[in-house]
Amino acid sequence: MAAGKHSFQTVALKLVKVRVFFLCHIPSFYPKKNCTSKGNLGKDSDSAGIARIAREYYGYQKAEARYDITVEDLKKELAAGNPVIIPAAGRLLSNPNFTGAGPLYHVLVLIGYNSKGFIANDPGTRRGEKYFYSYNVLYNAIHDFPGSKEKILEGRKAMVVIY
Repeated sequence: MAAGKHSFQTVALKLVKVRVFFLCHIPSFYPKKNCTSKGNLGKDSDSAGIARIAREYYGYQKAEARYDITVEDLKKELAAGNPVIIPAAGRLLSNPNFTGAGPLYHVLVLIGYNSKGFIANDPGTRRGEKYFYSYNVLYNAIHDFPGSKEKILEGRKAMVVIY
């Protein structure tokens, strides 16, 4: 559970639109044919693009990309009850539920943490709900999309906070 007065339930209320957002705007996981809304269909987005889509198409007045983040920055937002969208070098996550080695670029939503790591809702696998990643594994995998999946390890540490 996230530290502080907020629980998964608090974060879950903010995730309703985030789930729809993932269905249509994170094409690494969902085929374009399932999406009918406007936006960045068929293209991977960096953190600034994800925040823009959340604001412009999903009505979040406060969706903000932040850079050069730390584990403590992630915990602070989760403790405040804010879901955090993380861009990642998918193969560094070492998620055994991925197909093959996993995606080069991956995006997931952090919903909480405990003494050993982060709890995520990971849309890239059927077993992604409340999936646990250790602090080291997740933080080392965080890389913003630099414009090419092949260059994902060059991406900055970034997050998108949904208020």
